[in-house]
Amino acid sequence: PNIMLVLHISSSMKATDSQPANRPEVARMVLRDFIKRRNGDLIGMVIFAGRAFLQAPLTTDLDVLDRMVESVDIGTLPDGTAIGTALALSLNQLKNLPRNACTIVLITDGANNTGRPTPTEAAEAAKSLGIRIHAIGLSNGDTSQVALNGVWSVRNLASRLSGKDEAALKDIAARSGGQFYKANDPAGLEGILKEIDPLERIEVTVSETRQYHELFPILVGVGLSLLLLQMLLQAT
Repeated sequence: PNIMLVLHISSSMKATDSQPANRPEVARMVLRDFIKRRNGDLIGMVIFAGRAFLQAPLTTDLDVLDRMVESVDIGTLPDGTAIGTALALSLNQLKNLPRNACTIVLITDGANNTGRPTPTEAAEAAKSLGIRIHAIGLSNGDTSQVALNGVWSVRNLASRLSGKDEAALKDIAARSGGQFYKANDPAGLEGILKEIDPLERIEVTVSETRQYHELFPILVGVGLSLLLLQMLLQAT
């Protein structure tokens, strides 16, 4: 299968509820493990906040992709949550590939609040292209501690995934034929990606055609010539 990973990197993802690090750092670690298990697949990555950015185009070079994922960090894009924009950018990478052989794995901690198209429009486009979207809501009941620059922390309840946010992500997944998951900790996120892993595998039958050219007539001809030569020599 062909897979686009879509990771949210806005300021709300600074929440340190996903110990031992903030949410993007945990997501990076888990995604890198996921990528290592997908040898032979085309995989790319989109990161987003207030805008979306193609971090890595589809590639089978997992070593290069691993380095690209490792370099992802908060603050490289304007703040916000442009889920629809990120999905549209991912769809653009997958749209010309075979139907039902493409997947988007979306990881976010909030609801869309900027950008075009809307997540619903993007999900409908994914459905028409035969592309599944698996939406993972990254959240925890205790999101009060948010590390800023590693120096101080503030109370930030806005980073919690609300019921409305969950409903929006469920709708995105359902419209495209994918699944919604909620990850409360690193182990939960790792378990979800391990659950998605076997779902997004396709058994491929490889047919092999061999073309060959028989060389034995040449050897037979040489042998017969030698026999005739021997008979001629014996007769003379």
